[in-house]
Amino acid sequence: MEDMNKFFCMNEGRILASTQAIARLFAVDKKTVAVWAKKGLPRVTTGWYDLQGCLEFKNIKNSEHGESLEQQKLKADLRYREARADNEELKQKAAIGEYIAVAEIEERLKETFAQVKTTLLAIGQKTMADIYNQYPEVAFDVKHTVEREIERGLAQLATGAKQTASGRYSKAKSK
Repeated sequence: MEDMNKFFCMNEGRILASTQAIARLFAVDKKTVAVWAKKGLPRVTTGWYDLQGCLEFKNIKNSEHGESLEQQKLKADLRYREARADNEELKQKAAIGEYIAVAEIEERLKETFAQVKTTLLAIGQKTMADIYNQYPEVAFDVKHTVEREIERGLAQLATGAKQTASGRYSKAKSK
């Protein structure tokens, strides 16, 4: 066992600790202790520090955020464990098909909207074919009108425009 007088001594009722003792106590290098001394670590004389003052100094420095380093470490560990648990829960839900990847949803939506567009645009042709036998003179006009309105509706969906009372489309206002 090392000589305790090398690390600690009494001076005017205070326990003094050597630079080496402070470094060991806080598990830092002696150079770090010197940096702390420049920042206010209570040095009594060269190489010796007031032990109580050092403990208070470190507690003050650690509690600038309102908590000790131990409390910060415990909270960080808790956040880490919660994040891991959340991640595992997401993995399990994805494994059972409860969650679908964004890329997969986007691909499905593209396919669905392409199918809707094709189906809607075919309405004009179908309408023209249905009325051509009875009203051939207006069949093409009806087809173009239906197609134009469907294209306007699709444009509205694509851009977020809103239809006004006059039947025109205006750009939707951002909130």
